[in-house]
Parts: sequence; structure tokens; C-alpha cells
Amino acid sequence: MSFSLDDFSLAENTIQITRNGILAVNSLMLYEWLATLPDEVELIYPSRWNSIKAAYLLCRYYALLVWSLVVFGYAANHTAQTCAKWTRIISSVLLPLQILAPGVMLMRAYAFAGRSVRVLVFLLSFYAALVGIAVWFFCFDIVPLTDLAFEILGGTGCFPDFTAPHVAMRLVLTMGASMGMDLISLSIIAIYCVRARSTRGSLGRTFINQGLGAFAVVVMVHGVALGVYFSPLGFHNGVGLPYILVIPNLIA
Repeated sequence: MSFSLDDFSLAENTIQITRNGILAVNSLMLYEWLATLPDEVELIYPSRWNSIKAAYLLCRYYALLVWSLVVFGYAANHTAQTCAKWTRIISSVLLPLQILAPGVMLMRAYAFAGRSVRVLVFLLSFYAALVGIAVWFFCFDIVPLTDLAFEILGGTGCFPDFTAPHVAMRLVLTMGASMGMDLISLSIIAIYCVRARSTRGSLGRTFINQGLGAFAVVVMVHGVALGVYFSPLGFHNGVGLPYILVIPNLIA
């Protein structure tokens, strides 16, 4: 595939937009962590270890730990030789960010459903598909930007080439699978919240306030990112990734 200078100018602009997004979500993570740290120390640290506590700490601290590597890889300028190695490494460490939040939401949906085994099996089947697609996207056949791109741009971040047809296809499948998992969890929460509201009064309303709002925001984030993918500007395919990787984990 050949590219004109206008294409590379557009790509450079898109890279800058993506870098701004990476730095923005980094600031959001740090702000949200500091703002909630007193509650975390009071409520989370003294509690017994269980799956919920482990999921909370993973969602919270894995993103904080690996995002410095993401900033290094994507927000700084590197050579093609450096990115030939780092592009694959950075892509791989992003994988847990894609699957942690849906896992937490699965646990909440299961709890809202009264720990129904049938609901759990239903959720796990879709979650397994999401994990498989995410592993396929983040860990296999990662295509760095071409050497020509580094020469024209004078060095850039270690971004995968989201314009490559097979990479673009896997990207949309991954985002679609995440949004599908969100919608399934949201639907289950909605059904059982309506039941709880009709049978448990204020407790049901509390479930609705705490569950549906958070799930709806996550669905919206994935929906916007998926919409950006289908915009006429193909170079913008990966612009939404920083947001869909971090914001759902903050909400979860």
C-alpha cells in the first residue's frame, strides 16, 4: 500500500491526537487515584482478601503501573529499530486492561442475578470469547509502523499500524466484543434491578443507581470509540484506545 504526503500529514496529526489522549488518561488516573485514596485506605486495605478486593486492586494498580511504559512508548519519539521491539511488548502489556473491567462487571452482574449458575455460565461463555479476541489482537502479528513513516516523521511513537487491513479488522472485533460484553452485563443488571425495585423498594433503587449508571457509561465509551473507528478517516482507527483501556477500569 502506498501513501501520499497528505496521508502522512494526517497520520502525524492523528498520532498527536492519540498522544494527547494517552497523557490525558494518565492525568485522569492519577487524579482519580489521589481523590479516592483515603476511602481506599479505609475500606479496601483492612478488608479480607477475596475476589472483589483482588479485582479492585488489579483494575486500580495495573493501569497505574503499566501506563508509564505506554507513555514512554507512545508519547516519546523513537527510531524504527527501537519500535521494532517495543511495539510488540507494549501491545502485550495492554491486554489485561482490555479484560479486567469486563471481568469485574461480570462479577457484579452475577451478584445482581442472585449468583445464578445459569447466568454465570452464560456470562463466562461471552467473556471467554472476549478474552480470546483480545489476546489475538494484542499479542499476535503486531505490525509496527513502516520504516518510511519514521523517516518522514523524524521519529515517532511505537504505535501498531492500525491501517493494516488485518490489524484494523481485529481492532474492530475487539472493540465490538467489549461493547457486546458490556451490553450483556448491562441487560442482566437492568433485568434484575427492575425485579429488585419492584420487590425490595429502596434497595432496588440503590442497585439501579449504583449499577446501571456505571455500566451505561462504559457502554457509551466503547460505543464512541467504535464510532470513531467507522469514521471516514481511516488513520483515526486507534484514537479511542487509550480511553477504552483506562476509563472502564476506573469505573469498575
